[in-house]
Amino acid sequence: MAWHHDHNAHAKKQASFKNGSVYVLCRIQIGFIEFTVNWRLYLREQTVKHLNKGRAQAERLTFRSKYLLAQDMLAELQPYLPSDWTVYVLFDSWYASEDLIRYIHGQGWHASGGLKSNRTLNGKQLKAWFAEQRPTPAKRLTVPAADGTHTTYRVYVLKGRLKHLPFDVCVLISRRHPGDKSPAYFFTTDLSLSPTRVLEKYGQRWGCEVDNFDLKVRLGLADYQMKKLAGILRWHATVFLALAHLQWRRVRLLARQPHGPVQSVPDVIALHQHEHLTGFVKAVAEAALQAGSVCSVLKRFLKPARAAT
Repeated sequence: MAWHHDHNAHAKKQASFKNGSVYVLCRIQIGFIEFTVNWRLYLREQTVKHLNKGRAQAERLTFRSKYLLAQDMLAELQPYLPSDWTVYVLFDSWYASEDLIRYIHGQGWHASGGLKSNRTLNGKQLKAWFAEQRPTPAKRLTVPAADGTHTTYRVYVLKGRLKHLPFDVCVLISRRHPGDKSPAYFFTTDLSLSPTRVLEKYGQRWGCEVDNFDLKVRLGLADYQMKKLAGILRWHATVFLALAHLQWRRVRLLARQPHGPVQSVPDVIALHQHEHLTGFVKAVAEAALQAGSVCSVLKRFLKPARAAT
């Protein structure tokens, strides 16, 4: 639909761009209950201007940045969350804007996420803090991963205020090994969390990446050739609805059998396909028993082949 910067490209010295559509999804997790509850299609400002050409005033689109799309979805979700719940909003560094963090804090929620190295803490950029802390011993934290393995990180812990935010945060500078010159930066507004818990909570974001993979690879979200905005929106709505159904089935199965064979969306897809195959084979067998003729069953279930011309 438009050319977008590819944040997943490994080339650091040269920017990479891909032609397609970009979306923002909102995912909720309560124990084993996990759902992608909302999504928004992101349109570049130039794309919005192009689409607005020839449109009536009442039909014109309004440009919304990615962080505003995320805020819109959080605002829609807010009335459904009990006021006595402790809520953590997790996001990567691309969404860590001061406005979004301030909005989350204003709802009485906690924000946790990644940060860019040029963000300013207590008047100094994080990369400058890293250069200052680098000669000193770092804390060694062992954090469990989603696959059951454990990874040890070397972490520097800082506390203070990010630029333009009126409240304190905890910032972690995390290195994978002693020679790591490009550490990752994380933060949380919950100052009561231990550094290990901050990293563990950020790791729960992995569910978003799994949903993105399932949407694109398992359900074919990117497999469309429409150019009209209305068609693209309908396709996205259809695919996200399919994901919601699969996640609903997963939760129901886990509620009945927490340690059963179905643990993920691909497991539910495999179960769904098996159920359809079982139903088809059963229908064929019952028809054969009733008709007593193989030919009549073939005519009922198989379409005649057409010769190519």
